[in-house]
Amino acid sequence: MRWRTSKVGSVLAGLHLLVVSLLVLLISVNPGHDWPWWGAVPFVLDLPLSFLVDRLSDGIVNAVMALPHGAFESWLLTLREPFSSFALFWLPAILYLSLGTLWHYYWPQALSFVFRKLGPRSPAPS
Repeated sequence: MRWRTSKVGSVLAGLHLLVVSLLVLLISVNPGHDWPWWGAVPFVLDLPLSFLVDRLSDGIVNAVMALPHGAFESWLLTLREPFSSFALFWLPAILYLSLGTLWHYYWPQALSFVFRKLGPRSPAPS
């Protein structure tokens, strides 16, 4: 059973990585005026992990903004959109690609573990 769940997890993780990578590539090649909404697709794909990614992203952005980062900021501002946005493009792309892919790999295994633990138990021999 473990082999089957890890195979399902591998397929789900591969599909997630492909979908989010293609989305990031499409936004990179041809960003429209509504590119900041790109994060809605991985947010829906990665529920309920998306809420953790959202909070983690806010914390990382606050920590980065507290650091002296003049060179980093001036370098980012020389790039065209969406590459100039750390909080709206770079950070969500990195977090969704890494944590979201791991989420899709491990949730089938966690689900089978829960079902094994909560499944029917054979009565103890008397």
